[in-house]
Amino acid sequence: MPNGAYIKGGEFIMPSGDNNRGKKQVGIPINSRPVEEARKIQSMGGKASGVAKRRKKLIKETIATILELPVKDKRVREGLKRIGLTSEDMTQQTLMVLGVMKRAQNGDPYAATFIRDTLGQKEADKLDLIQPVQIVVQDDYGDDDK
Repeated sequence: MPNGAYIKGGEFIMPSGDNNRGKKQVGIPINSRPVEEARKIQSMGGKASGVAKRRKKLIKETIATILELPVKDKRVREGLKRIGLTSEDMTQQTLMVLGVMKRAQNGDPYAATFIRDTLGQKEADKLDLIQPVQIVVQDDYGDDDK
C-alpha cells in the first residue's frame, strides 16, 4: 500500500497533497465509475481545491502584511537613515531586499539571479534578433486572371 494510504469502509483512500505525483494510478479511473460516484469524487476534489486556494491566498496576504511592517529597532533604523532611506521606506521588505543584496555582493549566485530576475533583466525574457527576418508570401493558387 502506498505511503499514507489506508482503507476506510472498504474504500481505498490516498492522502491529499502532491505526494502522488509520478506514482501509478490506484483504483478505478473516474471515467469508468458510475456517474453519481464520479460526481461525488469530483465534488470532493473541487471542494479540496477551493480550500487549498483559500489557504494559499491567506498565506500570500499574511506575507504581504508582514513585509509592510515598519522596522522598530533603533540601531537598524539609524543604519537605514545613513544610506538615505526615509522613515516610510524602513519596512521589513526593505530589510529583506538589503539582505539579498548583501548575499549577492558576497558572491551568492542565487541571490544575484533573484535580483536580476526581479528587475526584469532575465535573459530568457528578452528577444534579440541578430538578423532581420524577411517573410515572403507566394500566391500558389494559380490565378489565371493575369
